[in-house]
Amino acid sequence: MSYTLNVKSIEEFQTLLKNRDVRISQAIVKGVLKHLKTKKKHIHVLEVNVNNFEDIIDITVDREDFDNVLKANLIILEENELYEECIKVKEAIEFLKL
Repeated sequence: MSYTLNVKSIEEFQTLLKNRDVRISQAIVKGVLKHLKTKKKHIHVLEVNVNNFEDIIDITVDREDFDNVLKANLIILEENELYEECIKVKEAIEFLKL
């Protein structure tokens, strides 16, 4: 099951992305960590409910991009001083190198 984020508009979601909202990073990281050993090509990590469109945006991560996605989100976790999560991400990056 992926994390669900409710926003009022696409613009609000874009602002959250631009401002590097930690909730988005945490959801993406949790999804990737949960599926480190998966054989699936893509995993679903975030569902964004856009209220004014009554629409849903599904965010997926390609298995081949796990390393880059974790590294990019590690920076945001560090900025927010979520060090326990940072340790898990660093361990996962090392696991992916094997």
